[in-house]
Amino acid sequence: MVVRTGIILMSAMLISNSVNAGEYKTLYVGVSKSVVGYDDAKSNTYKINTGYIINKNFAFELNYLNLGESSPFDGSGSLKAKGYSVEMLTKYPVNDFTLYAKLGNMWWSEKGERTRWWEDTAPIMQIENTGSDFIYGVGISYNITQSFSVKVEYLESQVNNQAANPLSLGLDFAF
Repeated sequence: MVVRTGIILMSAMLISNSVNAGEYKTLYVGVSKSVVGYDDAKSNTYKINTGYIINKNFAFELNYLNLGESSPFDGSGSLKAKGYSVEMLTKYPVNDFTLYAKLGNMWWSEKGERTRWWEDTAPIMQIENTGSDFIYGVGISYNITQSFSVKVEYLESQVNNQAANPLSLGLDFAF
């Protein structure tokens, strides 16, 4: 009786796996390298993401964004920014390509220092700001395999009233 129950359970698992094999994958993780980022972004900027695919047209994504380092035009200091975002994706698949649009919210933090160049003694002022802003953008991805895709993405947002618009190239792994 135990052997029969085991065989039935294993058969049911194999059948359910073969039925689900044609369906899309539901979770993914990825990493992107930004070409353009926060203001003039002197340092390496990148994004790490994880997402849940609701169906072929909608997904939900969580992101960590290292927005890099920025310096004012007068060279009086430097600021580093990072952020976390929650985004909803609307997707339009065309063969192995997928066009998508994103809309969400980004919570950011900015740290650095700035010299008060207009004062004679030029004391250094420490800066630490936090806030949130809408984040939105568009992208296109290409499925290399069923599990791997490459993407190009452009996002728009602001960090402390400065543009944070990363243009990035990335990879996603679905499972």
